[in-house]
Parts: sequence; structure tokens; C-alpha cells
Amino acid sequence: MVLALLLIGLAAAYTCRADGPTFTDVEAGLLGVTDSSVAWGDCDGDGDLDALVAGNAGTVGVFSRVYRNDAGAFILRPTPSCPESRWGRPPGSITI
Repeated sequence: MVLALLLIGLAAAYTCRADGPTFTDVEAGLLGVTDSSVAWGDCDGDGDLDALVAGNAGTVGVFSRVYRNDAGAFILRPTPSCPESRWGRPPGSITI
């Protein structure tokens, strides 16, 4: 398992990957936001963590975006706009 850290603010967004005892900035190219909400989840089922970011991006306004993690590069996926972010599973989608 690779640990990851996502720091986000209006000026910039940084995604870091744990390389041993330190984190390395992977320059993900995410849009910076204020009043933000960020969540990790595997939305495409490929085993790596994707990022859901919501908040206010100044001139862009209030939005939410899903960034698909493709081998460490985050690619914007089309999503409807919403000022909050949460991952969830529909009822019956988990087998025990």
C-alpha cells in the first residue's frame, strides 16, 4: 500500500506520495480551492486512489471534480457540480 497526502488551498493543490519515510510532491495539477472538501476513493475500480475535490475556486465558483488516478497522474473526469464531496456505496453493493 502506498500512502498519499493531498493538501489543497486557493493558491495551489499538492498531492504527495510516501517514498519511504518522506513524502514526494507528484505535481498532480489539481485546481486550488477554498472552503474545500476532499475525499479519496477508488471510483474506477483499478485499485489506486482517485480524488474527489469540492469547494470554491474563486472565478470558477463552487464546484466538485473527480480526478482519476492513472499511474500517479490525476486526470479530470466529467462530473456534475456540487459544493461537497463524499464517497459512498449503493445498498447491496458490498458482499461479505
